[in-house]
Amino acid sequence: VLDQKRAKIIFDGILSALNELHKNGIVHRDVKPSNVIVRPNGTAVLIDFGISKIFNPQADKDTSLLGTVGYAPPEQFGFSSTDYRSDIYSFGVTAEKLNVKKYNRITKKCKSFDPSKRYANAGRAIADTKRINPWRIAAVVIGILFVFGITQRENKRTVAPEIPELPS
Repeated sequence: VLDQKRAKIIFDGILSALNELHKNGIVHRDVKPSNVIVRPNGTAVLIDFGISKIFNPQADKDTSLLGTVGYAPPEQFGFSSTDYRSDIYSFGVTAEKLNVKKYNRITKKCKSFDPSKRYANAGRAIADTKRINPWRIAAVVIGILFVFGITQRENKRTVAPEIPELPS
């Protein structure tokens, strides 16, 4: 069992690799734990591009039914053409094994049976992982107001009082 910090680094690494593929029009189509190598520094690398394809938005179905049962999305078995959301599904199943509690909601969305309910691509999923918690925003705002209040008080203290003119 991986600790949460290490699992998060691997989660982020796989998602970053998929983001690079998706930005370049490539669908991996075989995201699974055995296609992820973890380097000694803890970062993850996605391997095995044997069944990857260039995304074609006009395709109705894939020409061949490929993928690993248990990781491949339903559409990869002939229901429709694979696209970036297919990788997102496989990533979700893979990420579930990492059990990054902070990202459970994201993992669940990735694994949605309906492709339209998944992230459109890895970039969208990454954006969701970076979304700032509203409580954290509130804490930052309160902190800024607190510091600003102290600064204003300090400025009032450092202003020299007006000295009345002496009669001549």
